Amino acid sequence: MKEFIKENWFKIAVIIVLLVIVFAYALGQYAYYQKQQAQIQLDKEKQEEKLELQKKEQINKAIKEEANKEQDQKEYIAKQKKECYNIYIQEKEQWNNVNSFGYDKERDVCVVIYESNEPAKSEEECSKITENTLDYLKCLGNTFRKEF
Repeated sequence: MKEFIKENWFKIAVIIVLLVIVFAYALGQYAYYQKQQAQIQLDKEKQEEKLELQKKEQINKAIKEEANKEQDQKEYIAKQKKECYNIYIQEKEQWNNVNSFGYDKERDVCVVIYESNEPAKSEEECSKITENTLDYLKCLGNTFRKEF
């Protein structure tokens, strides 16, 4: 065996050096692969964070838009109520039978209620000529309404 080593020591050294080089290369490739995988994972996490931030921004924007919309709606209703009150005052100055007023926000109309100059009807008469509860109550109260 000693003779074999003495005769082939150069070949054995070359084989060992080649094995070390191949091992070092394989180790370098593995380290490069691990670095790439770590970068891919980091990029994925950054992308997920970015998407989450975008979602939060969209939610916040939607909340702000909804709040602005609600505020605009409240301001519009307040303006309409004020305008309805002004109509009521004008009608009250013009007519002596103006009773009350109200703003119907569902239908976006101002309603002024007047007292009728006709004689009041009995419950029996009102029930014969009216079809629904509101008309019946207006008949009993001897009022009529006008929408603006």
